Amino acid sequence: MVHDQGQNLWSFVDGSHPCPSPTLPPSDKSNSSTLPQPNPAYASWFQTDQNLISILQAMISESVPQQVIGFSTSHAIWDCLQQNFSQQPLANSTQLKFQIFSLTKGSKSISEYLSQAKSLADELVTIWDCLQLRLGYVCALWSAY
Repeated sequence: MVHDQGQNLWSFVDGSHPCPSPTLPPSDKSNSSTLPQPNPAYASWFQTDQNLISILQAMISESVPQQVIGFSTSHAIWDCLQQNFSQQPLANSTQLKFQIFSLTKGSKSISEYLSQAKSLADELVTIWDCLQLRLGYVCALWSAY
């Protein structure tokens, strides 16, 4: 249940659940003088996204908020954080992938070769697990909220 809730919330942060229009489209029966009607989906989306913004801001260190000032959606904040802070883990993972793909047995024993391959793969998994764990904190905090 919590995982499903987290997945639904993650769609706000990753942008796959974009902001709906604040107003409903005019119906065929309405005339041009009718005032636009508020979209209830927007109100719900906005409230959820504002809560996610609060959670993201609570999770980041005190030196980071200045970098996310001015962003009005959780998706925009997450993109900013990703662009500023995910380059090193991604660079490390790229290097590890290169090492894995270029790994050869050479003169190593099969045991040494497999041990080295496993070590590189474990490092790669650790990098991605760390990134996923950070994302999991958002979902866990939300479910506690």
